[in-house]
Amino acid sequence: MIASFVCQGGPLISALPGHHKRKAGSFKLSQLRSSELFIGRYGARVVLVSALLTFVLPSAATAQASPYVPLDDVAYTYIDGLMARGAFRELSVLERPYTERALRVAIDSARSREPGPVIASYLDELCRPGEG
Repeated sequence: MIASFVCQGGPLISALPGHHKRKAGSFKLSQLRSSELFIGRYGARVVLVSALLTFVLPSAATAQASPYVPLDDVAYTYIDGLMARGAFRELSVLERPYTERALRVAIDSARSREPGPVIASYLDELCRPGEG
């Protein structure tokens, strides 16, 4: 806490713990701690950089949410078939709707296991763009 007291010889300062009852202007630069010197020298730059990081970068690095696949989409017919055959181990049976990203990850994972012709045809149908 910074406090100032007035006495006979002029105002006294007690800005730092352990530096009580010093006259104003008697504090020397060599008595400052290195952190105080850093703040004094680079304080404006730190404020400017933090303001830039706070206001400029979030607009450039906004996260893109993956849209959900509607519950009445025909894709769930293929998803159920692939889950019954054990091709989609990554997806939870109890969690719906799925995001498009979760489906893409599951499709890529199923393709990496070299599926048979039936599973490959289901995966191909899921990868086709919708007619909506």
